[in-house]
Amino acid sequence: MDIENPAFTGFFNEGQKRIDLVLVVKDMNSDEMEEIRISFLINAIKFGLELEMEQGKLPEHKNLIFIKVHAPDAIIEEFGLYFNERKFFKESHVEFINPFFNFLGMQHERELIKIIRNVYPGPANYSTLERSKIVYQILLHLQFGQYENHFGINKLIRRKIILDAFALHDGPYFIQSKQEPRKYVNARQVLFYNWTGVTNIWKMQPIHMIQEYLGERIAFFFAYYEYLNIMLIIISAVGVWIASAHYFEKPQYDIFTKAVCSLNEKPDDIVCSECRNFTICPFLKHTVYCKELKFINRIDTEKMHFYAFLVAFWGLIYVALWKRRERYLLWIWELNEKPDYEAHTNMYKKAKRTGLYLEYQSIFIRIIRGLILLSTAAIFGVWIATTISHVLTKFEKHKTFRSYDRSLAIKIYAQTTDYNQARILDINTPCWEREYKLPNVTETFIHNNYSAIAIQFALALFSCAFPLTPLIILLINIWDIRHKARKLLLGHRRPLLLNASGPNIWHYLIFVSAHVIPLFNVAVIIFQSRLLRRSLKYPMSNMEVRFGVISIHAFEDYKEYAELYKKLIKPHIGSWEKHKCITPGEWIDIEGNNLKEPSQRWWFLRSFALELMLICEGTLLLMSLWIHFLLPPDSQDIQETKKIENKIKQKFYIREGFAK
Repeated sequence: MDIENPAFTGFFNEGQKRIDLVLVVKDMNSDEMEEIRISFLINAIKFGLELEMEQGKLPEHKNLIFIKVHAPDAIIEEFGLYFNERKFFKESHVEFINPFFNFLGMQHERELIKIIRNVYPGPANYSTLERSKIVYQILLHLQFGQYENHFGINKLIRRKIILDAFALHDGPYFIQSKQEPRKYVNARQVLFYNWTGVTNIWKMQPIHMIQEYLGERIAFFFAYYEYLNIMLIIISAVGVWIASAHYFEKPQYDIFTKAVCSLNEKPDDIVCSECRNFTICPFLKHTVYCKELKFINRIDTEKMHFYAFLVAFWGLIYVALWKRRERYLLWIWELNEKPDYEAHTNMYKKAKRTGLYLEYQSIFIRIIRGLILLSTAAIFGVWIATTISHVLTKFEKHKTFRSYDRSLAIKIYAQTTDYNQARILDINTPCWEREYKLPNVTETFIHNNYSAIAIQFALALFSCAFPLTPLIILLINIWDIRHKARKLLLGHRRPLLLNASGPNIWHYLIFVSAHVIPLFNVAVIIFQSRLLRRSLKYPMSNMEVRFGVISIHAFEDYKEYAELYKKLIKPHIGSWEKHKCITPGEWIDIEGNNLKEPSQRWWFLRSFALELMLICEGTLLLMSLWIHFLLPPDSQDIQETKKIENKIKQKFYIREGFAK
């Protein structure tokens, strides 16, 4: 490896040994703590690790000591196999890198991975990240005391005996002036120019390059994020078509709507409540009731029912195809036998109980309020960030316009990286001190983002209420996935996440949502829409919509509604002289109360709806089984390759004396 090439940084002072891990310590006031730390470092040296200490150069780091750790190739090879970091088929698996829509993705990803692997420090088949993970796992099992439970650098970090431990980036993320990109380039530079930024916003992600440099845990997250966006394209296109049809096509009003809206009633006439909860179903003016009825007829169409079926089918396909994609990634990255690691039990806090108050609002008011809230939050947030950036930049008192503009642009459009700190750091500041100032990537970050994906998937399944929801989510994700890429690559340390699994529990939750939420959509369509009234063909004489006029004082006489009348009904009618309301629909009287109950036609529709609901549940279950049967977990060529590789690994483990 050409250590003089500016594409690579992070070596011992002698210029040959790569820094696999950096430990940060400071002077301890306690002799006992100091003794524990010295014992730990001595054990690391006895183990075979090589250490080099260096005093911090920055003013805030004067009391810190940075301990650079290097592992010889013999230790990497021995414990790479022990910690299951050894990749047996890297060279052969790279030939299987053939991403979907390759013409939209990073060109020549396979060739670039080969070039990067050729400049690794060694031993063969080990990347710089894998070297760092092996050294970190060694330190996790290294003793620092006489007792059996006195081991592990994580315990020392929790007790502040060692302040931090982190892996270094391979080098700068930009091509330097003296660098020859065709000869030497690091993976961070490849990802910066082919993954982050607006220019790559419509490209497929270089997932395998991400795995090579940032690890499997990060790569799985971005693979799952990209997979969600690809699947959203399908229902987004259909959702735009449905929404356009609702807006431009002439609505077909059913008989009930035509009858209600053709009444020659006064604008102030009141329509009776449609249910016994007057908070959810209040007394409405006839004009308001008619407008909402027309709006429901505009969106409650056969196209919407087709869209609901498509979304249900899309959810099942989503789950089945990801299972196939995940098995492919597990195989090509050789993660089939990855062990589990300790759980992070302190990641989540208990949620407080909350109450929910139902209050009626017009559907127009709900939509308008939601749009106003989102727009106000976005504008207000941008305004605050811009104002703070201008104020802070003015206080810095720049001497030239160029330095002022650069500082302002960094505050508004970028985050702090290990290289754009040059304005406040000396140019000769070592890379480990610059990267020590960057935040670390934790499992909390991964779980929070998987949680957001699960919520987006659920919103997409509920998009029958608003077909443009998948499109809005997709547009936000297209920007957000590149923003997160830049944030991780430039503004964070190199991740040391030992958990190499995919979405796991989050995908199981999505699996449950894909089977439950469609049933909810079916129930809404069957029981709340006008599908059955349109589908069942009755003679015109039986389709008449009857109307009645009922005295509101009848509610006062009905004991169940006595208190509700005083609190809810009376304030709505005020001093209306008639004290009567219109009851559109097919209803019959209750003896002695003039209250209305559903007629026999209503009960027939409800019973038929229940039967249809059971049929839909069975159909959804059969569709799920059919999809999983037709889509095998692996392709034929990968299945055959797996069998051959398992035999080769079995022979290797037997030869090396492992019980495999």
